[in-house]
Amino acid sequence: DLFDGYLKSAASPETLKAYLGTGDEINPVLYTLGMVPVYKLPIENPEALWKTLDHEEQMSGVTHEKVKLGTVEYRRYEMTDAVDPQDGIGLVVAVIDNVLTVTVDIAELGDLNPLKMALGLESPTQSLADSGRAEAIQTQYGKNNNSFGYIDHREIIKGLTTVDGNMFARQLTRLNVDPNITEMRTPVCHNEFTQIAENWPQSVAFAEYKLNGEQASIKGGFVVES
Repeated sequence: DLFDGYLKSAASPETLKAYLGTGDEINPVLYTLGMVPVYKLPIENPEALWKTLDHEEQMSGVTHEKVKLGTVEYRRYEMTDAVDPQDGIGLVVAVIDNVLTVTVDIAELGDLNPLKMALGLESPTQSLADSGRAEAIQTQYGKNNNSFGYIDHREIIKGLTTVDGNMFARQLTRLNVDPNITEMRTPVCHNEFTQIAENWPQSVAFAEYKLNGEQASIKGGFVVES
């Protein structure tokens, strides 16, 4: 499938170029907008990507819907059995200014659906670039590492223990995915979990990714900060 093909092609820059249309440098970014994941990857040859997707569709029998939202066109792959996209969850694939964007469209979220933001049609109140957190992590764990990531425990807890404390919380409230979540949103639970998150605010992952000819290697670590 597509993911297996990506893993196999990632072992060599040339095979990855043919598979996804990437350039000489590969700088992917993965983040979330509330509960919705967003993956971005600069590419040089979008036609290679579309060729790969067309091939995978033929092999699997999966089909896509072409959608235009504002100035952006994208492919939407339905991930549920829903007939109406408004009832389903779609995998969105778009290339905007030679940047591949992969995200999830959850129509049930309504105005809390961050699809426009993921596609660059709307701007967040504060972006990751503006926060300075990525630079701070790179400074602290940089040295020889060239890949970084973090999980903000405080924002996760805020999302689980409040009704509208952040985008994650508002999305959970809108979907009402688990009625038992109301138990976590009592003042006692909120205060206890918030204190725990303050003591262990974030987890950080860091790695050094190297390409030597056709060989790829990666080594790194994972830290729960306290």
